[in-house]
Amino acid sequence: MMGLGFFVMEAEGRHFIYHDGDQGGFSSELLIDPAGSSASILVVNTIDTGAPPQKDALHPQSNTEPDPHTDLRQMLRAALIGAVFPVYAEKD
Repeated sequence: MMGLGFFVMEAEGRHFIYHDGDQGGFSSELLIDPAGSSASILVVNTIDTGAPPQKDALHPQSNTEPDPHTDLRQMLRAALIGAVFPVYAEKD
């Protein structure tokens, strides 16, 4: 689901609005929890320099489908959804 350049996702029984992206050397994400009246911005450095890969070392995985077990942004998103946002949602 997508609307106006933002994505909608359901996790841990809650709806989140987000937009993320990456480029050589960094990765970022805006994650909003409307029901909990909270949001986060993640900006992380990566080991990707943006230099063209060698032909024998082409990256087999699309940047638009990162591995949730190795991508730092995905791991931080999981921590925010599982541990941080629920604390703010309980204050409502």
